[in-house]
Amino acid sequence: MRKTTATPAVQIEVVFPQHYIHKHFSKLNAGAVAIVVFCSFLGFIMLAGTAIDLNREFNKAAIRSGGTKEMESGYIQINGTENLKQQQKPSLLIEVLACFSVYTNFKKIFASRSAGKIGAPKDTLDILNGVRVMSIGWVSWDMCTCSGRR
Repeated sequence: MRKTTATPAVQIEVVFPQHYIHKHFSKLNAGAVAIVVFCSFLGFIMLAGTAIDLNREFNKAAIRSGGTKEMESGYIQINGTENLKQQQKPSLLIEVLACFSVYTNFKKIFASRSAGKIGAPKDTLDILNGVRVMSIGWVSWDMCTCSGRR
């Protein structure tokens, strides 16, 4: 008969002296500065894209709610008055920034396949299904081939 004993949990605390922290971590090197600048730039692009996308969504909601009505004649009716509809296409920069919208991309990433079955519009990133299949395959392959080596 074999007895097993539980070992007590060992807690290790690492303390760095104040002079060590200031000597090694007080200044950012060039790589760290580049990463901070890149992440800040990407965050700004995402914020701008989300603002553009939300502006579009609110304009669509205003048209649907009756505040403005688009007419067949090319005019737009705003609170009973007719104004000539501006036929301007958004610039390429605006379209590129809208691709980085957190609002739309979040909806697309977390959209389910069953939404189409209940009548909701299918608005998903289909490429994610392929990524999911490849990641499940990778984990399965790893479990089958490498589990004996551990």
